[in-house]
Formats: sequence, structure tokens, C-alpha cells
Amino acid sequence: MLRKLILLFLNGYLIGCSTQDKDLFILKGQLLEGKSQQLVFNYTDRGNNEIRDTIEIDNGKFFAKGYVNGPTRASLSGNCKTNSVEDPNFLFFFIEPGEMEISLIEDNFKNAKIKGSIAQKENEDLSKIVEPYIAEINSILPERNILFSKMRTQSNDSIERRLEEISKFQKLKLDEIKNTYLNYASSNPNSHLSAFWVNWYFRQISHDSVKVYYNSFSDDVKKGLYGSNIFNLIEQRKASEIGDLAPNFQTKTLKGEIISLNSFKGQYILLDFWAGWCKPCREVNPELVRLHSQYFDKGFRIVGISLDKNRIDWRRAVEDDNLESWHHIFIGIKDDTMRIKYNIAEIPAYILIDKDGFIIARHSNKNTFGIQDLKGKLENVFE
Repeated sequence: MLRKLILLFLNGYLIGCSTQDKDLFILKGQLLEGKSQQLVFNYTDRGNNEIRDTIEIDNGKFFAKGYVNGPTRASLSGNCKTNSVEDPNFLFFFIEPGEMEISLIEDNFKNAKIKGSIAQKENEDLSKIVEPYIAEINSILPERNILFSKMRTQSNDSIERRLEEISKFQKLKLDEIKNTYLNYASSNPNSHLSAFWVNWYFRQISHDSVKVYYNSFSDDVKKGLYGSNIFNLIEQRKASEIGDLAPNFQTKTLKGEIISLNSFKGQYILLDFWAGWCKPCREVNPELVRLHSQYFDKGFRIVGISLDKNRIDWRRAVEDDNLESWHHIFIGIKDDTMRIKYNIAEIPAYILIDKDGFIIARHSNKNTFGIQDLKGKLENVFE
């Protein structure tokens, strides 16, 4: 009996070790040139925790290990001169279970030599394809910066037209970069890198398209860090289609009041996702003001949800467009929580909610509900 218990214990122990080992990564590194004494190593571990380790460098060598849920993007930073990811002593790269080697040169981390990571090799190959697009964007940035400087002291139509041309060119190249990565995801469903890029562009992809990408992934990719994250994001997006009960939120307004979606029960609510930097958003604001005034006494309310880069620009845009007559909340350009809840891929975006809290119309990639449609909807509801 004792012998059986010992065998059971050993078998369980060995299985436990095996489970851990399959997720174990070992990173062996060399600093070939430079005087740095330590590095900062960031990654997401197997438990979805953000890890920030300080790694000591001894005689030019360093070492790190941990557990990850499949290929995971990590970063290494040394004597950074700026807080930018473009700093020459900052590097993004992919780690994965197994043994890897990395060689760094101070002030040239971007050209690190990395061995042992399949995802890293795949990403390096993809980077070569998008490099020309990035170079084209970088080539117009000096002119754009000069024009922005001129706009502070002088404003004329020719400067504005040229800035608009540059903006359109930049967007075109960014779209080409995005399409490169997403085409890779379509063609490589067995790659964890595919899941990384779908996760990266999640809020710019329609709900149906994301599900197509996810369903094509292999089981191994679905169980990885980025596959799991996509699944969770898809689940969060579910309750935001026409006919669904609108997800509740509670937050502070521009005037410091605490509001929630549930507090508007019995009224028709338009959620207006916009930003001061969004030209199409600003162009329709006068019509929104008119509609708000026309139907306010009949139970129509607007909540402006700002994706501005900072609160100063947000407040200025509200004042300049005379939008003070309705509630405004700030989520910023970086906070994905509400955009994911409401499946917002681009702005302007409008979501009309009835008096019982159900979504009755919305703007999305597959539904062009816009200001003219809104006018028709409100006429049907109130007249």
C-alpha cells in the first residue's frame, strides 16, 4: 500500500513538473557592447499577470526565466534616454516556451540578434514587408511638423489642404500596414503571431470579421495568450447589437456629475462617440444640437463620449461647438473598455437606445446609420 502511494505521488509530481516545463521559457543574453549593469524585462506571464523584472548583467551576460502561455511579446530596456518605445535602448520581441538566446549592443537594441523564438522570426519577416510603408510615413513627418508650427502663427487654406493631404497619405500607409498583418493572420491560422495581430487591431475590425479570424485559428492558438484574449473580447462585444440590452456604465461627466446609462430609463438616449480631432464628427454637431433641442421635451437625450487625446482639447471642442446642453464623458483614445463593450471600430459612431434600455439603431461597419437615418428614427419615435 505504501509503495502504491509513493508511486501515485511521484506520478503526480512528474505530471505537474511536465505541465510547468511546457510553459517554461529560458532567456540567455549577452550585452556585446556597452556598460549597462542591468536591464528591465517586461512580459505577461502564464497567469495573465504583468511581470516587470530587473535583470543584472554580469560580465556582459544576463539570464531570465519564467512561465508564459505560448508566444508572448516582451520588452527589454537599458539606459533609455527617452520614455519612447523608439529609444535606441528599448526593444520589443517575442518570447515563448523553450530556450532562447539574445545578443544586444548598447544604443542599438533594435538590431538585436534573437534565436529560439518562432514567433520572433515570423515577426522579423513581416517587419521587412512593412518597412517601406513605415519609411514613406517617416519621410513626410518633417513637412507635417513644419506645417503644424506654421499653423500656430498663421492659418491659410493652402496649409490646411496640404495637412489634409498628408493625413490621408499617412492613413493610407497605416491601412496598408494593417492589411499586411491581417492578411498574414488569414493565411496562417496555426501561428500565434496571427492571433497577436488580430488582438492588436481588434477594435478596428468588425465583430463578424473577428469571429471569422478566431474560428479559423488552431486549438493551440486559441488557447494561447492572444487567442484567449480575443475570445474574451468577443464575449464582451456580444451585448451591443441592435435588439440587445445596452451595457450599463457609470462615470463622471464634464461637469463633475455621476451618471449611469440606467439612470436614463424612460428616455431615448443617443450615445455619440466622437472627438475634437475628428472632422466628420464636428461637421454634424450643429445638426445634433438642433435635434437635441427639437426632441428634448419629448424625452430625447444625448451623451457625448469623447475619444480625445486629452481633456483640454475635449473641453475646448465642447465649448466651440456649443454642446454644453447635454452630458459629456471622457474615455480618451487609449481606454478600450467602453469601445469594446459597444463594438466601436471608428468614429463618428451613434448608438440609439430606447426608453427600456435596448439598442434600436447603431453605426457600425455593416450598418451606415448616420445623421440622416437618426432624423428619420426620431421622427418615427416622437411624431
